[in-house]
Amino acid sequence: MNKVTAKTLSKDTELLKKSDFAYYILAKAYLESKVPSRALANINKAIALNPDNLNYKKYKAQILSEEQKFDEALKIMKELIVQSAPSSIVQEQNIILQNYILAQADNDKSDSKYYLANYLFKTGDTQRAIKEANASISSDKKNVDAYNLLGEIYLSENNLFKASESYKKAQEIKKNNPETLVGLGNIEKVGSIIKSLNGRKILIRGNHDNFTNGAYLD
Repeated sequence: MNKVTAKTLSKDTELLKKSDFAYYILAKAYLESKVPSRALANINKAIALNPDNLNYKKYKAQILSEEQKFDEALKIMKELIVQSAPSSIVQEQNIILQNYILAQADNDKSDSKYYLANYLFKTGDTQRAIKEANASISSDKKNVDAYNLLGEIYLSENNLFKASESYKKAQEIKKNNPETLVGLGNIEKVGSIIKSLNGRKILIRGNHDNFTNGAYLD
């Protein structure tokens, strides 16, 4: 999608009169062509024709973010998160976009880096997420959320030592923080599972050695 697509589609007035999706495609073409003002105008027309389409509203938030109208964008995302089913994929995707917008909007360097780290982690870029979380902590040594996020990232990689280290630092700053306590509890669970699996491997290996040495032969 580019300027050619936008120019061609904008001439099809008959299609645009009745197709909200055509306005959505036009909005995408204009945004990709770095013309957010026209993208916004067209996504508004798509929403006017089909106000129940939540994806259009989500895309509007993205356009508003590109125009640095962060308050309006975040207001839309807050409404979409409330409307989506708790713990659903849709809600998770909405939270991811919200974090991306917050990373751009927040003037506080530590908070901005934290939101960016959260966004990167949720989109699968764990190494950059770790880097940004550490940058957040460098800007504010008492950022509990950044330490908790760092713990969560390390835990997802089964790096229990670094995860524990991060959560314990968070606990030093703010005792009895629910997120920190849950994280420490999850470390214990994962540690127990790994210990159990390792024990089972040793048992299986021992049984295999006994069998091959003739221990189970008559």
